[in-house]
Amino acid sequence: MSVNKKATKLMLNNLLVAIGIFVAVLVMSKGDLLYICMGALAGFVFFDYGITSSLSRMETNLLYQLQDFLSDIRHYYMSSKIIEDAVNDTLDDIPFEVSLHIQKLYNILISPIMQEKVEEYSQTNPNRFFLLLTSICTAVKEYGDTEDENGGSNFLNSIAYLKEEINIEILKRQMISFKFQALSFIALVPVLLLKPIETWNIKNMPDLASFYSGIYGKTIMVALFATSFICYKLVEVLKDSKRGELKR
Repeated sequence: MSVNKKATKLMLNNLLVAIGIFVAVLVMSKGDLLYICMGALAGFVFFDYGITSSLSRMETNLLYQLQDFLSDIRHYYMSSKIIEDAVNDTLDDIPFEVSLHIQKLYNILISPIMQEKVEEYSQTNPNRFFLLLTSICTAVKEYGDTEDENGGSNFLNSIAYLKEEINIEILKRQMISFKFQALSFIALVPVLLLKPIETWNIKNMPDLASFYSGIYGKTIMVALFATSFICYKLVEVLKDSKRGELKR
């Protein structure tokens, strides 16, 4: 229920702002088709960008919370040496979002049908790090902890490795965000400049008015709209590393 409410609120807020942008541009357009198309594009881009950026922030925040959990479980496991007790002890210390998944992990560990519960959770886990954490904990629960060649705990080594992997993922996200900063909006700059360029051209070369109102002028403007939109979507796809969508 909380996921449904959060998703509905996120979609509704961005949709209302996008509609507001389109209506404002529609009123100012005075029937100009180019302005109307510009308003529709601006509204869609704001809606799309608002949704994707909000989800990306939530995913990154969840990774930070998972990092903190791994530090906590390391501390509690060293005290109790019982994996389910260590997981349960962390629930009072960790933030709400990650605690929902850790509660599921605890329920899996105490379940008499643990493997079936793991398969069920694998269908709904938010990312590969939670699934890897579940695999590590269930392996320790089922087979017990073992020592490495230096006498250390393999469970603690696995937790340290997982924490390092999460840190690499966070750094990768930060690098992508920096490198793609503002590129989505830069891709739309040609559309924003169409009307000022048209006005300047007609003012200085009145003969161009017939070109802009003719079929060739309209065709070129539509082509620029389509090209700018495709560039925007490609930037968004590359930023999210959605290779399958990029191929399509």
